[in-house]
Amino acid sequence: MLKRFLKTTKGKVTAICSGVALVAVVAAVAVMLILNNNKYRSISVADVKGIVNIIGQKNNGQAYKGQRLFDGDDVSVMEDSELTLCLNNDKYVYADENTHFKLEAASSKQGNKLKIVLDKGSELNVLTAKLGDGDTYQVDTPNSTMSVRGTRFRMTVYTGDDGYTYTLLEVQSGIVLAQLKTLTGEYNGVEKEFFAGQSALIRGGDDFSEFVLSEEQEEVWFLDYNSLPSEAVPRLIELLKEGEELEAAAKEAEEKAVTDTDEKDKNQVAEKDTDKDADKDNDADKDADKDSKDKDSKDKDAKDSKDSKDKDAKDSKDSKDNKDSKDNKDNKETSDNTPQTVNNDSNNNNTTNNDNGNNNQQTAHTHTWVEVIDKQATCGEDGSKHQECSSCGEKQASVSIPATGNHSWTEVIDKAATCAASGTKHEECSVCHAKQKENTQIAATGNHSWTEVIDKEATCVATGTKHQECSVCHEKKASETIPATGKHSYSWVTVKDSTCSAEGSKIYTCSGCGDTTDKDVIPKKEHNFEWIPDPDSTCTSIGMRYHRCTKCGYTDDQVSIGYKEHNYVDKYYDMDDPGGGSGKIRHHWNECTECGTVEPYSEHDEPIS
Repeated sequence: MLKRFLKTTKGKVTAICSGVALVAVVAAVAVMLILNNNKYRSISVADVKGIVNIIGQKNNGQAYKGQRLFDGDDVSVMEDSELTLCLNNDKYVYADENTHFKLEAASSKQGNKLKIVLDKGSELNVLTAKLGDGDTYQVDTPNSTMSVRGTRFRMTVYTGDDGYTYTLLEVQSGIVLAQLKTLTGEYNGVEKEFFAGQSALIRGGDDFSEFVLSEEQEEVWFLDYNSLPSEAVPRLIELLKEGEELEAAAKEAEEKAVTDTDEKDKNQVAEKDTDKDADKDNDADKDADKDSKDKDSKDKDAKDSKDSKDKDAKDSKDSKDNKDSKDNKDNKETSDNTPQTVNNDSNNNNTTNNDNGNNNQQTAHTHTWVEVIDKQATCGEDGSKHQECSSCGEKQASVSIPATGNHSWTEVIDKAATCAASGTKHEECSVCHAKQKENTQIAATGNHSWTEVIDKEATCVATGTKHQECSVCHEKKASETIPATGKHSYSWVTVKDSTCSAEGSKIYTCSGCGDTTDKDVIPKKEHNFEWIPDPDSTCTSIGMRYHRCTKCGYTDDQVSIGYKEHNYVDKYYDMDDPGGGSGKIRHHWNECTECGTVEPYSEHDEPIS
């Protein structure tokens, strides 16, 4: 039973997960002991295959093994490529092809904050040790944020056929907290924890984010390893096996830490011995200095006594004594300087010993050379690479990578073959665009694209005809008969159209054979009336108007339209003043221009000056 299970996909992955989990714990403990809770945030490229582009403040180009990454770096894993990142020595990110994400990393006394902003593709997260107090590890997608504790989980982001953004979470171990948000970044308050063996599918848009329910109408889906794509299983197993490398790395780091400690102890002992020797030398210098001073004092007393006795020969003696005094002075200075020289030598010995101790510490460093590709060699162009120490960053001289000469040939169709005509093709290198096998013939397929063409429609009593015709070369097959349908196709046919003064008629007739089954009346149409004045009104007579149909002349609804208004104008004449005065008087009135009627109360007189 167990053997059969281990041969299955789930069995293989489960067995490796169990083994790697143990290795990961051992490695994580060793690394933690060596690092002694080192809070330095480091992100580096552990492995890279194919083309991975990194853009940021310090990085701008293709990724290489051993490269350091920083907060804000934008990472694009291209097609047929893979990337493995090591974060803070105990977290690993395995990014598949066609994946894009951005790094957000920060360190403080409160803890380390790490966020992977994933908007496309798929990546596997492996945390080999528990997060420290205040530490956070998050994977942010367009429609959710995953907050984790020590765990192993996979994230995939893609756009569905419905245009919405989907996030697939697959938890292999540990716990992941999913918090939902819209594409605009607004959290909706929905969150849920997922445990080992569980998965979730999240669908989101600009104004919503939700869990896609399983067939059992549950938010939790159970992770089915057998449902993984066949090409994904070897990749998953390979990634899990890489946990074994952690153990080797931890052992190497532990041995190096022990070696450094032993070397440091040896240097400290050597320094103490050197200090003791220096103290002895200093004591000897002091004794020599004392003897020299005593000798100078005796020489001086002897000189004074001699000068007193030989006073008569002062002139010649003074010259001699001056010379002797000068010689004694020189001897004294030489004697005085001798201990200082010894002391300086002692100090020099001290310095030399200290330098030797430092040199011993420096020589304890062993370069760990890794190969860094500066420029990939292609089929027709040389590349370059260099060796770089992954610890101190020292580089060796760059060397050339010879052109591979291996073209990546792809088939290019110049002219597609059809059913009746041949086509052409050639092979072209996708890297340098070299061509070969040009104008290679592609045989005609002979596979016509037949479509049905109706030559004559069949009716209820009459047969029709049709044929098959190729839509490419228009070759035709023999004509075929379409049987009579036997079904009448009735519709109303107008015999006489109706008017506003007379009804019309229609018959229910078959369009195929002319058979009729029913008759019916078409109702009269509505009159199209307009108002006609008859006669028109004036200011002295009332006018009339009536409705008249513009189609048949039928009249209706005669009504009065009343009088028109008078059109008054001012009129006048001049006359003598009826009161006997010498002036003139002008008489005014308003009179209608149409009928001559005088407007009441309009007559009045006014004097003319």
